[in-house]
Amino acid sequence: MAKAKANTSAALPEATPVPEGFRQISQERGIAWDHEDMPVMMGTVKGPIQTVTVQTPQGPQDRRLFLCEEKETEEVYAIWESATLTPLFTELESLDDIHVSVFIRFDGYGQKKPGQNPPKLFTTAVAD
Repeated sequence: MAKAKANTSAALPEATPVPEGFRQISQERGIAWDHEDMPVMMGTVKGPIQTVTVQTPQGPQDRRLFLCEEKETEEVYAIWESATLTPLFTELESLDDIHVSVFIRFDGYGQKKPGQNPPKLFTTAVAD
């Protein structure tokens, strides 16, 4: 039986600002980018690459992500690393200023290997 998700956001105060004299230290993770619903992401990287420990069937694993502010809507999305996005993450880590414009296009799924999910294929680019 699946567990029901609690809707905790209904209990939160509406956009309570950080009080004067306080420095915000928490960081929003943004909306998880759904590459099937929105196959093209073009926007600006917001902040450094983060490493988050997530629970998987194989146990805890570190996963990388970065935040991207979509160009037209200005919504902030979390871009999670996958094998085919690793070159983009490597490129971003090599830059002096990580606040660059990126283009990510979901190109579909690759050839499935036995016992594995098919790889997600992406085309990626970073603005000069």
